[in-house]
Amino acid sequence: MRLFRRKKEEEGDSSDYGIIDLYGAHIAKEERGYLDDVSAHLRRIHEPGGYEREKQEHDFIDLGMRRSYLEALDEIEFEVEDHYAYALMAVRKRGQGQAVTRWTVRGIHRRDLLEVPPSGEQVTIGGVTYTTSRDYKLRTEYTLWELPELTRRVLSS
Repeated sequence: MRLFRRKKEEEGDSSDYGIIDLYGAHIAKEERGYLDDVSAHLRRIHEPGGYEREKQEHDFIDLGMRRSYLEALDEIEFEVEDHYAYALMAVRKRGQGQAVTRWTVRGIHRRDLLEVPPSGEQVTIGGVTYTTSRDYKLRTEYTLWELPELTRRVLSS
């Protein structure tokens, strides 16, 4: 393909980028779509009652840390900080992929969180979710999260 591309460039034709570039563009489009789907799923999980709805609708395997902060916080704001996806495009692998999403949740600490009594203050939780899919369906999620304010409070007492 490089020879094909180089020959086209020598002829002054830059409009044809070759099959590799078209394939790369198609993969990038698939990965962007996959990232959009995963981000929308994570946003819905952080809505009131969202986890139960998403779990029932997609029936994914939820591994890693339990999202106990969903029950302990009010006025939750969810934000995707960064994410990366890898969609498989081989004929037998289509519909499979992985995504890693780094996110932040802010909310008011109103109920016990990991046996720490509520403070009534806004807290920030940072987390990472690794998501896999198969046959264009959510398959598994591994979620890890941390609460720096909680750690500081426990260590200072």
